[in-house]
Amino acid sequence: MTAASAPPATTAQVAVHRIPHLKAPPHEHPGHRRPVRQPAVAGLRKRIRQADGVLIATPEYNFSIPGGLKNAIDWVSRVDDQPFALKPVAMLSASPGPVGGARMQYDLRKVMLFLNAAPLVKPEVFIGGAGTRFDADGRCTDDSTRHVVGAQLLAFEQWIAAVGRMRGS
Repeated sequence: MTAASAPPATTAQVAVHRIPHLKAPPHEHPGHRRPVRQPAVAGLRKRIRQADGVLIATPEYNFSIPGGLKNAIDWVSRVDDQPFALKPVAMLSASPGPVGGARMQYDLRKVMLFLNAAPLVKPEVFIGGAGTRFDADGRCTDDSTRHVVGAQLLAFEQWIAAVGRMRGS
């Protein structure tokens, strides 16, 4: 889904960022906590810290989180001052199958909770049959999908404000 096809449900400003290519080995020793010094990792960490909230829009691969997304989250989180800590996070997913990425969101929610993020619980957005709901340019062509995404964006805007009040910011 492109940013241009999102419904005008909120007054929030949205910046769309793709996960950068990370030139790094795919796995590390689990106890390894030193900061990764790659510019792409540092830049992604900085954008997460500066953001009022993070919306993760992703497909589901093999019933779970796509490897590239999980790898990026792992690299970004390998610091003591966790960028996802108390960060409002919303997620939406799409898949060609009927479930729309629900299994991936379950796994991603567990990861976000471990990182002490503040995930939005409802409304959930699972876009099944994604191939019939978007055009070749990634624009949403389905009114019901636009409606549920709009409802989530509005709820996320309110969630960001609520978490900010709880944090005193």
